[in-house]
Amino acid sequence: MVRGAGLAERSSLSVIVGLALAAVALLGASLACGVAPTTTTAVVPQTTASMALGRTTTSSTQSTAASVDRRDPESVLRGYFSAWQNGDWEGQESFMAEQYGNLWPEPVGSLRIIELRRVEGSSSHCLYRVVFDITVKGRVVSMTTGRYDWSYDLNWDGHRQSWIITNYGEG
Repeated sequence: MVRGAGLAERSSLSVIVGLALAAVALLGASLACGVAPTTTTAVVPQTTASMALGRTTTSSTQSTAASVDRRDPESVLRGYFSAWQNGDWEGQESFMAEQYGNLWPEPVGSLRIIELRRVEGSSSHCLYRVVFDITVKGRVVSMTTGRYDWSYDLNWDGHRQSWIITNYGEG
């Protein structure tokens, strides 16, 4: 046996044990928040707030918000729905006004836009009608599986250099 090999093996074991302890701590935090862990998602400690809420995201969604043309309100809406479909909660929040930053995520099995139509608009405000089908996955927060006909208000935010969702809901 090479003299340094035992140290390397102990070091690797320490890393594995450390990772296991961190995973147990995250699992405990998730259960304390009432979030049951699943095999299809992983807790991503991106911010203290997202950890406290027990939010989850998939690893394939990291670029949802980055690929959107923020100067196009329809692109922002499509990015929002794409982030929602992919469980990219931080991406979804990035398309919304700050007052929506603490909403509980609505996990979906599938989400399909049936109609997305601009109803009115100016250079600083747009109103869209969006009809979409959603299949809820896991614990239901406020939505059930079905078809929704919602309106979305978007306003131009000069500070963020982006259209943002400032209001939404049924009707």
